[in-house]
Formats: sequence, C-alpha cells, structure tokens
Amino acid sequence: MRLLIVFFVFIISIISCSKDPTSTGSKQISVSDIISTAIFDSDPANINQKTSNYSFMLKPGSASQIILGKNNYAESDVLMKFDLTVDTSVSNHFASSSFAIKSAWVTMDSTYSLGNQTAPFDFSAFNITQYNSGQYWNLGFDRDSASVLSYDNTDQNTNSFPAVIDSTVLQFNVNPNMVMSWLKAQYQLNGTTGKNLGMILKPKSGTNKFFGFDAISTPPQLHVIFQLPAAKLDTVTFSTNYTLHFVTPLSNIVTRPDEFYLEGGLSLRGTLFFDLPSSLKNSLFNKATLTLTIDTLNTFDGSQSSNTIKVQLFADSAARKLADSLTICTLIRTGNQYSGDINGFVQKWIDGKVLNQGMLLSLTDEITSVARIAIYNSTAQNKDFRPRLKLYFIQKK
Repeated sequence: MRLLIVFFVFIISIISCSKDPTSTGSKQISVSDIISTAIFDSDPANINQKTSNYSFMLKPGSASQIILGKNNYAESDVLMKFDLTVDTSVSNHFASSSFAIKSAWVTMDSTYSLGNQTAPFDFSAFNITQYNSGQYWNLGFDRDSASVLSYDNTDQNTNSFPAVIDSTVLQFNVNPNMVMSWLKAQYQLNGTTGKNLGMILKPKSGTNKFFGFDAISTPPQLHVIFQLPAAKLDTVTFSTNYTLHFVTPLSNIVTRPDEFYLEGGLSLRGTLFFDLPSSLKNSLFNKATLTLTIDTLNTFDGSQSSNTIKVQLFADSAARKLADSLTICTLIRTGNQYSGDINGFVQKWIDGKVLNQGMLLSLTDEITSVARIAIYNSTAQNKDFRPRLKLYFIQKK
C-alpha cells in the first residue's frame, strides 16, 4: 500500500510539473494576440547561471535496502536488531538455563552493488553495548547519532574467510555468545538487566565495494541452532525488527571546480539557478527542457543505476525552503546527459507566482544508493557542458 501511495503522488507530481493549466500566462494571451512561436536557449543567450552543492542529513530508516561497504569517498555501516521471540518449546528451557546455542549465522539477500566485481569486500560485526544513555536506537538514527553509540571491539563475525555472496545471498557466521547475550537481555535471564541492542556491521580496511541488501520483502535473518535437553537440536530463524544503514563521507573525496555532485546516502544535493530575462514576460511556455551533462570519468554508479534526478522548486534558496514539496520534475538519463521538462516551474517564475530562487537537484534514489554522479557546473570551460535550459513558447504582441 505504501508503494502505491508513493507511486500515485509521484505521477501527480510529474503531471503538475510539466503542465500548469491555471497559469496567468495562459489567461493573458488570446489567439489574436499571438505573434509567433519562439525559442529561448540559455546556451547562445549566455545568461547568468549558478550551481552549488550542499549536504543534507538523510534519515535512512525507511529505506527499502541497507547498504554495507566503502570506497574512496564514503563508508556505509549497517545496524540490525533481531526480534528473538521464540516458541514455548524453546523458551521453556530458558528459566532453568537448560539450553545452549550450538551455532548461529545471518543471511541477507543482495539487491545492489557498486564497485568492480572483483574488488575486495569484507566486514566485521560488533555487539552494540550502549546507545544514547540507555535508550534503544530506532529508525530515526542517522550518522550524527553514531557519536552516542557504543560497541565492543571484538569482531563477532566468525567467518575465517572474506565475505562471499553465493548467487544473491550473503551468509556469515556470528559468535553464539553474542546471540546468547541478546537472549539473556530480551528475556532478563539470570538477573540480566541490559538491553538487546543488536549489532553494527562495519567494512574492513581494504574494502573497495558496496553491497545493498533487501530490508523489507526478505529482510536479514538470524538462524540459531539451540542445543536442548536430551541432545535435541532445534533450529529457529529470527527476522530483524530494526535494520538501517548510515553513510559517512571520507576525507579523500576528489572534487573538481567545474563540477557539482549528486550523491546517495550522504546525501549530497545540488542547486541550479538561471537568471531569466524580463523579455520573457507574458509568455506561455509549451516546453522547457533542462539538460545536465555528466562527467562519466568521475561518476560512480551502482548496479541499479541512478538514472533519474528529482528537481524541485525553491521558495527560498538560502533557507533551502521549497515552494511545494510535492511538485517534482524528473530528469532522465540518456547516455551522458540527464534531461527533462520543467515547463511548470518556468511558467510560475515568469507569471510571478513564485520568485525565481532556482531549483533543488537530488538523486531520486538517494536513500537507497551510494552513487556519486559528477555533473558539469555553470563554470565549465566548455560551455556545451554547462547546464542548459531551452524554452519553447508563444508570446503576446
């Protein structure tokens, strides 16, 4: 149901972006007043334009996938906590401590990757011991929250070899003692007063790749083999009740002065402003094509390509305040360019409905990717690579 609602809003937003049937421009121009159709192109017109970057703090708890790994510009860690509720056939043995954990392992379904197929990938698992003075972490966690998260320094990933994804499933063994501590905390066994806060997965040094894993349809699962009385073995599978990832920027990010960057996870967003001439007043716009050119050599994209950019209209660019958060235009990638129609935005600017404060640019999938898309900015030496706005319109006599 949540996906259907999001899809409905997305479709309505696209329609309202490209069409603006209530614009004052359409009311001002009658058929008898039209002199001709015209085209305005920001490239030969050489109008002032400006691009910039800024970082936005994402709350990734609602993401449909979790991402683990790192490369030269970012690291993504994963938190997961399992609901250890068990059937009475097992829990009846807890009070007398007449049970043991023989083995435990976690499985995760891979849905995404970024990086060379042969690049190294491995990670550690650490038991979380404290969060924010004794609270439980939740889906509102972000990278700033990591400063109040504590975990022990013993790796609980007991695999003796680097992580390998078999087909689409990642499996790794975890220390049974960690799982036992979670059970004791959840069921308050033997006077335990702590909390089951789960574990944090962190990529190891040398890792140069990201993997994404399903967090909703087939979330991570913990498999535990219990040793019960009379040598009976019972295998129980637990699902996560909370799982999320958070991305931290690394200091060795390479940037160029003639580019701006859109990045998932962190998230890095862009702003774009065109200083449109007053001569466009009293115009009715049929189409307004915005085109952005990608520097493919400095772009890092995932197996699920970040092939669309979300464009939104600023009411106040300094405060990052949007004119309407539900009205979205979409730029679609073809080759080394993103392009799309922002006709509705331009009409609002020219009609004076919204002061031209520019636009907000972000990756549509910024919460579920760690892609870094390099786009030539307004100062690119080759003017053909700069952001370009081409307007098709009719104007009153």
